[in-house]
Amino acid sequence: MRAPTPPANPFFDTQLAQLETLRYRVYAHTTLTDEALALAVTVTLLVPDTLDDDAIRARARMALRHFLVTEWEVSLPDRAPEAPGYVQASLRATTRLPPGEHPDLVSRLRDASREGAHLSALDLTLHVPDARLRALVGRLRQETLDEIHRHIAGIAHLSGRPWRIGDLHFGAETTVSAPARDLPPTEVPGTAGERVVLVTEVVLQAESATVH
Repeated sequence: MRAPTPPANPFFDTQLAQLETLRYRVYAHTTLTDEALALAVTVTLLVPDTLDDDAIRARARMALRHFLVTEWEVSLPDRAPEAPGYVQASLRATTRLPPGEHPDLVSRLRDASREGAHLSALDLTLHVPDARLRALVGRLRQETLDEIHRHIAGIAHLSGRPWRIGDLHFGAETTVSAPARDLPPTEVPGTAGERVVLVTEVVLQAESATVH
């Protein structure tokens, strides 16, 4: 026994009967989990003006060990005159944490500063390998296409005529930033709410009826 056909919306039917083109957007997303964290920190040092860049970078690495014992990439220092015989040197240090390693970065940073060595401006991003990102976007594209085909079936039922895809424009957007200063110390930055979002511009065309 066939299930009864659900009643159509007469107003929607009338509107669709007058349209030849439909334009809209489809949003598909997935949440990123268990990804590596990329960290960046600003190190500000008060040092003698006789120190060369390598010596200043070595001091910055020593200061960073109070924060995290890991391999740090440290930039060349930006010097500014301070007291006579001293300069204030600012450097940017970067590193990565493997997936699953999520220490309390906010409180660690706060406790790492020492006299003459201040750590600040912690910035966190998720490091997503290109191959994984391509795979995620490919899956979202297929989910989007499946949804569009369901739309076509529903619109065809309501309008009483066939429809087809006229044009599609895929565009991927990745949201991976989680500024630590906006998060409580007990929350692990960069591990929750990070998503890959695929936005698709859709154009559907009504097919002309064939007259025999």
